[in-house]
Amino acid sequence: MTVHDPDLRGDEPRFGGFSSQDKASFDAVGEAELDCVEEFYNHVLAGWGMRSAYAAAQPLLAATADCLAMRGYAVAPGATRVELALAVGNPGTPIPDFYACEAEASAKLGR
Repeated sequence: MTVHDPDLRGDEPRFGGFSSQDKASFDAVGEAELDCVEEFYNHVLAGWGMRSAYAAAQPLLAATADCLAMRGYAVAPGATRVELALAVGNPGTPIPDFYACEAEASAKLGR
């Protein structure tokens, strides 16, 4: 497993990522990373006073979930973006239906 350093300079800073030649290792680290993001994401939003930003995202998440459900994916009510993506596929696998539904939902909401 190789961990890539973030580049936080300039107008478009990027978080670091990771890569591996071993798919099992990549999947394990990807799952752990998603768990970490999910566990701490809401705490960070609350700490930054951005609950309103999260609330503003809810219509997009709900519309994306509706689209995925219409395509036959099992989506829990109130799912986060990570949960919606995981309903379509695992980290490292193509998830075109997720991106198509997100784009469709975004267009419907005029975003």
